[in-house]
Amino acid sequence: MSAANPTHQKALSALLKDHPTVAWPTVLMAIFTAGGWFLTVYSGFMGWLPIWAAGTMAAFLAYWAFTPVHDATHRSLSKVKVLNDGLGWMCGVPLLSPFSAFRYMHLTHHKYTNDPERDPDYWSGGGHKWTLLLRWLTQDLHYYYIALKVTRERPLGWVAATWIGAIAINGPVFYLLFSGYAYETITLILIPSRIAVAILAATFDWLPHDPHEVESRSDRFRATSILIDPWLTPLFLFQNYHLIHHLYPAVPFYRYAQVWRLEK
Repeated sequence: MSAANPTHQKALSALLKDHPTVAWPTVLMAIFTAGGWFLTVYSGFMGWLPIWAAGTMAAFLAYWAFTPVHDATHRSLSKVKVLNDGLGWMCGVPLLSPFSAFRYMHLTHHKYTNDPERDPDYWSGGGHKWTLLLRWLTQDLHYYYIALKVTRERPLGWVAATWIGAIAINGPVFYLLFSGYAYETITLILIPSRIAVAILAATFDWLPHDPHEVESRSDRFRATSILIDPWLTPLFLFQNYHLIHHLYPAVPFYRYAQVWRLEK
């Protein structure tokens, strides 16, 4: 990959240096997905929406909410820390994931991409092919397992944020589950989050790095791929340009395709 055209080189350089103080498309997406998820789940509990419809919508919204979480991880949502991290935490709720834990896992993934021992996302691509679906369904549970393993060596602030956050997010879910709302909780929160996690693991952790044979330390261009298909871009929310993200992690998601066009 190289921007041979001088005009493209200049445009690419300017684009890579342009880090928005507030990435408004991502901020609006965060508000829409997290706010929409809370409203949808509440409407399902109250009977304002058919529970099957609310559950389906909740799964889509949880999937979409991941993108603001991901951009906030790289501080490309906003340079304003309170806004960046606040929206990261808010959008982690539909996925039942504390933002601090995901940030650690994802940055470790960038550092050790495709390393069987140190890449947290290798879980979604390792093992036998027939185990992949189970692995995708449990990728976030694998994160919790790693979080437990590293708790003793992590800073106290991270430990407190992660485990207090995990309790704050999941505690109300368990309360509802055992307070006479088991059906609603499973249908509106647990199943949708599990579906979203599985789709994200398949499209974000497995597919761009398959067959997981080349580590980024050896060849960062072969450790991650790009899938050029106009249908994939809206479905994957630009993560089909995953190599661009690994090369330039501070770039907001909606600029991946633009960077790719200038690079090639």
